[in-house]
Amino acid sequence: TVTPTRSTSRTATRSPSDCPVGDLLPTAHATVSTDSSVTRLCTELRAVDARHAVVVDGDGGLAGVVSLDDLLVALVRRHEAVASGAERRAD
Repeated sequence: TVTPTRSTSRTATRSPSDCPVGDLLPTAHATVSTDSSVTRLCTELRAVDARHAVVVDGDGGLAGVVSLDDLLVALVRRHEAVASGAERRAD
C-alpha cells in the first residue's frame, strides 16, 4: 500500500544534524506483506516511484526491506536456473 509520511519541506532551512530522522522520510513509500507477489511489489514500487519497499509480517511488524536490486538478482537467478534446466533437457 502507498502510505503518506511527513513532508521533507521542513528540512530545507535546518542543519542536517538538527533534523529528526522522521523528517527525512519520503512523502510516500511502498509497503508490501511477506506473502505479496512479485507483481504486487512492482506495482507498489511503481506507484510511488520508489526503489525500496518496507515488508511487513502478518502482524504488521517489520520483516525487512526489499529493493529493486534484490528483485533483479532474484529474477536473474531464476532465469539462470530455467536456462540451465532447458540446456540439460536438450542434451
